[in-house]
Amino acid sequence: MKNLTGLIELQLVRCEVLEIRPEGLGLLISLKKFVAIDCPKLTFLPESMKNLTALVVLRLSGYKEMETSQELFGHLASLKCIEIHGFPNLTYLPESMKNLTSLEELWLRQFNSIPEWVGQFIYLEKFGIRDSPNLISLPKSIWNLTTLKELHILNCPRLVERCQGEDANKISHIPRIELDGKRFVPQQAVEESKVQASSPEIQALVAPITKDTKTGLHTLSMSNKKYLLDLSGQLLWSPCSPSHPTVPCSSGECAAASGAHKYCNNGGRTCTARPTNPVTGERAVGDLTLTDIVANATDGKTPTSEVTVRGVVSSCAPGSLLRSLPATAAGDAGLGCGGVSLPTQLYSKLSLKRQFTVCLPSTAAAPGVAFFGSGPYNLMPPTLFDASTVLSYTDLVRSPTNPSAYSIKLRGIAMNQEAVHLPPGVLARGGGVTLDTAAPYTVLRRDVYRPFVAAFAKATARIPRMPSVAPFELCFNSSALGFTRVGYAVAPIDLVTSGGRNWTVFGSNSLAQVAGDTACLAFVDGGRAARSAVTVGAFQMENNFLLFDEAASRLGFSGTLFFIRTTCGNFNFARN
Repeated sequence: MKNLTGLIELQLVRCEVLEIRPEGLGLLISLKKFVAIDCPKLTFLPESMKNLTALVVLRLSGYKEMETSQELFGHLASLKCIEIHGFPNLTYLPESMKNLTSLEELWLRQFNSIPEWVGQFIYLEKFGIRDSPNLISLPKSIWNLTTLKELHILNCPRLVERCQGEDANKISHIPRIELDGKRFVPQQAVEESKVQASSPEIQALVAPITKDTKTGLHTLSMSNKKYLLDLSGQLLWSPCSPSHPTVPCSSGECAAASGAHKYCNNGGRTCTARPTNPVTGERAVGDLTLTDIVANATDGKTPTSEVTVRGVVSSCAPGSLLRSLPATAAGDAGLGCGGVSLPTQLYSKLSLKRQFTVCLPSTAAAPGVAFFGSGPYNLMPPTLFDASTVLSYTDLVRSPTNPSAYSIKLRGIAMNQEAVHLPPGVLARGGGVTLDTAAPYTVLRRDVYRPFVAAFAKATARIPRMPSVAPFELCFNSSALGFTRVGYAVAPIDLVTSGGRNWTVFGSNSLAQVAGDTACLAFVDGGRAARSAVTVGAFQMENNFLLFDEAASRLGFSGTLFFIRTTCGNFNFARN
């Protein structure tokens, strides 16, 4: 090609047998237009092509094994039109393309993300994207492309859905938009969204909670699936189908997952998370993905309508990560603090009040209830009442050892209204006091556990003992125990909160029936290395109504509902 230095235009279309020497392309220094479509013997673009400084049009399409340097495009600063399809190492725009500030047309196929810096292409007039099923959204900076006249999107189902919905306003300045070959007028979609916004807003979602009697853990039901209810979890995870969509590293969804051990070590293309089994502590690697969740809206009395929440960020996980979870669990529903926890996403997508409630059932006979959003939170019988009216409050604080966990401060612990003698500062040491539904029973660090058990043993000295039953140490002959409305008649345990209110644990939450005639103190020795001084487990939360008010950073707690003759299993799930 050394004799063709004056060549201005070169088009190669469907040259299936033509032998092409790519290294000669760099000699065509006068070339302004280069088109190569379906030429399988063109397998790479040489570095020498950076010499084509006069190139205005570059169209490369129909390749499966084309290779090139990602830096090459940055040298072609005169480009006004570029089409890319068929580069296995190019499913996202390379940084070097920032230099193409004269670009007027951009056509992409099989891309996973579009970076925010596309907004620098201030002369762009035509933008086309096709065959990109993993592409989720357009960058916010597309609003800066005031010269953009045409937008064409084809075979990108999630992107099309987004453009027709929540992103319609983002592209409303573009005169001509075609989505899957059909003309789209974003102003109409914006008006429709305004009409929808004027309809009655969703105040809250409601979901049933089921107890798994084998593990003592609880599951949350959504989308006809059950997920482990994980108060400390950072995200929603479950095994994925092979065709699951992925989330690009440059996306806002990936940025929001910063607390979920996300990383991008695969060339910066796909955002990856590290889902954790909260029972075993095992971690895995999985793609961050998007899923739709089906739940029920509620007026606080009953479910009112079915709601589909689209594009919820979750993580894929191997099936082996389900080990030790309830057999019915399809994954883990992380309700903890974090940008992609389930409550955080529901607040954002449905404009809900930033609070949720958990009311764990003590049996598998009737489901407990979780609310996401504002009240009322009505339970029955004997009369319908709002559970939020019987709550006491204490501040929620951040745990230094587990930032996604909900923690509170305790001033002390009392038994029969008599203080348990604990070492000074022991309750604030380490992770403090956290709430964790992935722990079946409350776990006390050794320096708290020993004086606690000693105090309970003293308060129950007259009750006949039974042999220990793992994991419990102190067990009683239950036939010798009296019974009250709030469980076995044993010394009440007061958790004295920083706000001065007591979270009182009565017999129904302090003693677990482990055999026909044996009940044990349901608190476990966590050893010296326990992360928190106290980890309040699921058993101690059962039939207690808990409100996690994230907006006000406070925890509302009812104490046992048995005192007001109701349980967590008394929400009416029959839809009106």
